[in-house]
Amino acid sequence: MLLKGPDLLSSLPAVLCRFRHRQVAIAGDIREMYHQLNIREEDRQVQRFLYRTDPSTKPEIFVMDVAIFGSTCSPCSANFVKNKNAEEWKDEYPEAATAVVENHYVDDYLDSRDTEEDMTKLATDVWSVQAAAGFELLNWRSNSEKVLKDFSIDKESQVERVLRVYANNTFIFHQNNT
Repeated sequence: MLLKGPDLLSSLPAVLCRFRHRQVAIAGDIREMYHQLNIREEDRQVQRFLYRTDPSTKPEIFVMDVAIFGSTCSPCSANFVKNKNAEEWKDEYPEAATAVVENHYVDDYLDSRDTEEDMTKLATDVWSVQAAAGFELLNWRSNSEKVLKDFSIDKESQVERVLRVYANNTFIFHQNNT
């Protein structure tokens, strides 16, 4: 049985407040975060599943060898690996290591700095730290065209959804009244 483990998530209100605190904001998310975590050989058998392509055939048994969405241990495991990796890089990238631990909520990275230059440098360092653990940060968004350009990222939209909060330098909450 895979156990849940402790809650290693940063406080969502704290992450959002830090994200909105300074002039230049950036957000990105880790590509398929759970699938970047290999499960130990001895723990894989608890992730068995049945699959068949033809309804008339007997299902085959498969085993997932990576963490999966929906497994109770995946959030704790992913956050532990993310934070442990940051700790290993804290001497070379002290500010980025702190940002990785404090400014992520699950797979979303949200941060802000006073200048575009500071934000670009920090985001580059955070990307490097995360890449060392096999976490690829994608879908970068910023309220600064210069920061996006320095990352060579095309800005697809003025309004972006981050953690189900829509932002274009203001918070917009969409409510479903059905």
